[in-house]
Amino acid sequence: MNRYGLLASLSGLLLLFAAVAGCDDGGGGGTGEGEGEGEGEGEGEGEGEGSEGEGEGSEGEGEGSEGEGEGSEGEGEGAEGEGEGSEGEGEGAEGEGEGSEGEGEGAEGEGEGEGEWTLLGSAEWEGDWIVLTPDEGNLAGAAWHAVPLTLERDLVAEFKVHLGTDDAAEEGADGLVVVLATEAVEAAIGEGLGYQGILPSVAVELDTFPNDGEHLGDDQGDPLLDHLAVDVDGSVNHTDGGLPLVEVGEVEDGQEHTLKIEWLAAAQTLKVWLDGGAEPDLTWTEDIAGTYLAGASVIRLGLTASTGAFSNRHAFLPVRISQGSSGEWVLVGSAVEEGARLVLTPDQGNQAGAAWRKSPLDLAVDFSLQAQVYLGSKDDDGADGIVFALATEEATAEVGEGLGFQGITPSFGIEIDTYPNDGDHLGSDMADPLADHLAWVVDGSVDHHAQPEGTLVEVANLEDGGEHLLEIDWLAATHTLVVNLDASAQPLLVIVEDIATTRFGGVGKVRWGFTGSTGDASNLQYVVPLEIPAAAQ
Repeated sequence: MNRYGLLASLSGLLLLFAAVAGCDDGGGGGTGEGEGEGEGEGEGEGEGEGSEGEGEGSEGEGEGSEGEGEGSEGEGEGAEGEGEGSEGEGEGAEGEGEGSEGEGEGAEGEGEGEGEWTLLGSAEWEGDWIVLTPDEGNLAGAAWHAVPLTLERDLVAEFKVHLGTDDAAEEGADGLVVVLATEAVEAAIGEGLGYQGILPSVAVELDTFPNDGEHLGDDQGDPLLDHLAVDVDGSVNHTDGGLPLVEVGEVEDGQEHTLKIEWLAAAQTLKVWLDGGAEPDLTWTEDIAGTYLAGASVIRLGLTASTGAFSNRHAFLPVRISQGSSGEWVLVGSAVEEGARLVLTPDQGNQAGAAWRKSPLDLAVDFSLQAQVYLGSKDDDGADGIVFALATEEATAEVGEGLGFQGITPSFGIEIDTYPNDGDHLGSDMADPLADHLAWVVDGSVDHHAQPEGTLVEVANLEDGGEHLLEIDWLAATHTLVVNLDASAQPLLVIVEDIATTRFGGVGKVRWGFTGSTGDASNLQYVVPLEIPAAAQ
């Protein structure tokens, strides 16, 4: 049943809207280059003293340049007892590029991969490596990969890892974890390897301290030797013996080790290798998403580590995180499939991309669509926006103010426009309001001079570096389209029109997808589909 089913009974009171008239050509602007670099790291330092794992960290604050990041709060139990970690706030780095008038490509911020990872707690960059914890007690760090992934497709993640130089007998601890979760979460110090309390989640731990009841810390059912194990819902307790665990050789040896994790979606099987080998060291067959992640279609991948009274330097080097194409989308122009997201445009000038679902949409059937949309992090110098589009073919997108939708005819779309083409800014006068806005657009035109009343609505700034929830529901019986953004209490747009008849000459099955573009100004723009219309599956 559609989210706004009650609207069906009211739809007879709404007027049928006329077609939008007029179609002005527009492009991405003149000539020039955009360049921008931004680097910065939030840093916090804390020191604490205590015996038997007790101690309090201090607070640290730091600001980077042109970037924002999240600080961390570390709390938990150390290997010998209790201790509080450090609190730190800081701003990470994001490279920004800004286009000027003309043709050319904006430059992306340069760095060592900072934009691909969100670092929390004690985690920090050290060259190409991410150090989750230095060799200090009562610390916890986490690094979360920026690209959302899905367990509906095969996945490979491979890392070089360094677990320190001191084994348990030399007071080395505690290990690291590769986590699959529904969101990025802070790490907790101590024997939980930074993973403690993260739920819902599934993880693979590489544990270097024996929490077995004979050593410091709680009895977690650990073997005496370093080991790989599967963990769920933020717990590293193995006393029930219900999940796979395998002992491995000494890894706190000052050497780099290779950790590879492979997910086979069709077989619902997780495989783990440490330092290669013809056969995996650990294999687990389970419906991970259905059993442990509440059926989530989109997940986040991260690594966590912690220390307690004992410590080691825990670090990793990302080698590859790859997920093949779903095969369900036709990608046009600059569009690429990256994990679970459809990237329509990179943060470069004069780009245009489109992603069209291969299976058609039947307008004689109700459908519901949910997707997270990302419109970038640059407001004044960002552009241009995206369109949810219905068309008769998988059309090529055009750059500039047309949002990749321009020139596609016949067509119907809902635009999310982030640049004011109002005659006072770069580009043609499209009668855009100054604010970001949603609007009904048709036949390849995003010109609003003849926009029917009630089919354009201004919204708050969407180029804020965050994802926004787009919800679209179609009530076939009453020819009503309901559009919402960020779970607003009331729908932002309600459009009543027999789209199949008025726009597509009675053709009921149409292509559907997303288009986006940049001109002289630009932003990274992507879509993460969450709920695919049943009629199109």
